[in-house]
Amino acid sequence: MLTKAIGTGVIGQAIKKDVASAIAIAAAIRSMTTLNQRAAEIGRRHGVTCATDITGFGLLGHLRNITRGSNLGATIELARVPLLEDAELHMRAQLCPGGSKANRAHVAADTAWVDGSALTAEPVDDSPREILASLACDAQTSGGLLLCVDRDRAAACVDELRAAGLPAAEVGHTRDRGAHAITLTLA
Repeated sequence: MLTKAIGTGVIGQAIKKDVASAIAIAAAIRSMTTLNQRAAEIGRRHGVTCATDITGFGLLGHLRNITRGSNLGATIELARVPLLEDAELHMRAQLCPGGSKANRAHVAADTAWVDGSALTAEPVDDSPREILASLACDAQTSGGLLLCVDRDRAAACVDELRAAGLPAAEVGHTRDRGAHAITLTLA
């Protein structure tokens, strides 16, 4: 599960270009100034088996490190990943930081879509799946935690994280490694 929304890199680019809304700026600042301590405490109470913070390598980059270290694979349901206000809009407008572009290129070889097609190093179009995949590679500043919790405890963990004011969401699951470390789906 992911404890914070992603998109700080894209919102940062929008701020630099002077096109970010006040609402998006406030949401990004609020996210970046929210500490991960409470989320970590909640995760421990629910038996977290692995965790990492989501920072410069983006969600998929940090997840790839987990899959390598555990010799497992993971499937991410991109539609469930919480996004900061206007992050999708600004990614669609190609306000993607260089680090986020590099992250996508770096994880592409280890990542495939559930239909078996490869994730490309650069988006092939501006479809929702390509935009969401790029956001999953967005380099974060003070991002949330990616927590791995047993499936039977996940819903209670998400509920407690949300009760603590975090936009937490169960975004995927681990699996046997297979041909690709990471599989993406929109569902």
